Amino acid sequence: MAERNLDKEFDALKGDIGKLREDIATLAGSIGAIAGEQASATGARVHEGAEYVTTKAGEAAAHGRARAEQGAQAVEHQIEEHPFTSVAVAFGLGMLVGRLMSR
Repeated sequence: MAERNLDKEFDALKGDIGKLREDIATLAGSIGAIAGEQASATGARVHEGAEYVTTKAGEAAAHGRARAEQGAQAVEHQIEEHPFTSVAVAFGLGMLVGRLMSR
């Protein structure tokens, strides 16, 4: 009789272990799905961040080009307005650079 109880308990234990294996497999599948979703969401955020940085860099470059063009136009305007002064300043800067380079 004790042997029958042990057999029944052993069979019940086998059933419990089988159920535990199924539960672990289900849990592993759920964890894998969650990890995949998180990876996809993270990838999407990284992609959005890269697009944002690219857009901002393009805007900054365009702004820099516009400022450089404005500066060049302002210099051209000053040269046209004061040609003799501009030549004198250019000559003076040339002399200064020449002296600095000769040392």
